[in-house]
Amino acid sequence: TKLASNAAKFLKILQCKTLGELTGIITILFTPGYECGGAALAIFSHILFWAMGGGGPNRVDDMGKSSPVPANLIRTLCVADGVVGGAAVLGQVGPTPLLRKIGALSYSLL
Repeated sequence: TKLASNAAKFLKILQCKTLGELTGIITILFTPGYECGGAALAIFSHILFWAMGGGGPNRVDDMGKSSPVPANLIRTLCVADGVVGGAAVLGQVGPTPLLRKIGALSYSLL
């Protein structure tokens, strides 16, 4: 059925998001010096989730019913994640030590 197909698609999208988050968290915990990079990976997995259609018609609730997220909310979440993730990226790979410190501090405050 279409509902089962949507649920299967949503599951795959959710698995990709979860893999990105876990990889980011593992990087934070076990790779000294790459904390901001791990955080960026976890955060950008959220944007990938939305870009892959995680909030669209394939999204299902715990009862298996279609439960799309409003597009304007998805845009807001992506912008917020982009700002926080961008700060984490700057904290990890900024071109100067000062910019890396600014990025890391910004990330930690956001």
